[in-house]
Amino acid sequence: KNEIDLLADARVAFDRALELYPDYSLALYCSGLLYSELNDKVSACKDLRRAGQLGMKVAFDAIREIMAD
Repeated sequence: KNEIDLLADARVAFDRALELYPDYSLALYCSGLLYSELNDKVSACKDLRRAGQLGMKVAFDAIREIMAD
C-alpha cells in the first residue's frame, strides 16, 4: 500500500474507534495528528482540543505547533 492508502486506513480506524469510544483521548490525539498531516487544521485542532480536555495535555502542544505553521 502507498502512503495515501495507509492514511485512509488510519482515518477509518480512528473514526471507528471514536464511534465506539468517543472519549478515547489517544484516538482523538492520533486523529488530530492525522488531520494535521492531511492539512486539515480545523479538524486537527478540534480533535486535539478534545484530547487535551480529556487529560492528554501534550495535545495542546500539538495545537500550538499546527497553528505556528
